[in-house]
Amino acid sequence: EVAAGIDSPVLGEGEILRQVRHAAELARQEHTAGPVLGSLFRHAVEAGKRVRAETRIAQGTTSLAHAAVALADDHLKGGLAGRSVLIVGAGEMGTGFTKALAQSGNGPARIVVANRSAKRAAGIAGGSRTEVVSLSDLDEELGRADVVLTSTAAPELVLDLDRIERTMRSRRGRPLLVVDIAVPRDVDPAAAGVRGVSLLDVEDVRRFAESHMAARRSEIPVVRTVLAEELERYRFT
Repeated sequence: EVAAGIDSPVLGEGEILRQVRHAAELARQEHTAGPVLGSLFRHAVEAGKRVRAETRIAQGTTSLAHAAVALADDHLKGGLAGRSVLIVGAGEMGTGFTKALAQSGNGPARIVVANRSAKRAAGIAGGSRTEVVSLSDLDEELGRADVVLTSTAAPELVLDLDRIERTMRSRRGRPLLVVDIAVPRDVDPAAAGVRGVSLLDVEDVRRFAESHMAARRSEIPVVRTVLAEELERYRFT
């Protein structure tokens, strides 16, 4: 169910299947997946691929990153057009944010990617509107951005309450929209109480995406049929 995308924040999303594939490859390299777990990984990946090929579970926008960008666009009066967007982190979600922004019809005027490794950030900066900065420049870029999209693998808060409060004092009343889809969170939830800050999280993105996915939800019984077949194959392999 995880690999197939029916146990994900966004129903049918594609990122989770790539993560399962990556986990399987790491387990193979580290010799931690024996015959039972190795077979389970293989069937899970095959089930995820079959589900996306044989059902409509992936119809429309199924990426969590794309859904986050769509939510930000919907949340702002006038959308993202002409805005300055700051992406924190250059991992898989950061790449997804960049691609989603590049594909948006009325995109932002400026996109900035902030990451510990400038080289990694440069690798996902795909257009003339995209700039790359170090995390040491984060405070300055927070002062300039209209929207912050963040999803890092950091074990601690990237944007704590103190940093958010300093940022908002420097902005002198300019509002800031922050969309945090990291698990665990990148942004202190208390930031939602700071004047001028609109903080959205992965649950907000999930609810937004669910409101647009009635067609995908109707495919769940078909997906479960495919998964039952793959489960039987796994049991008797």
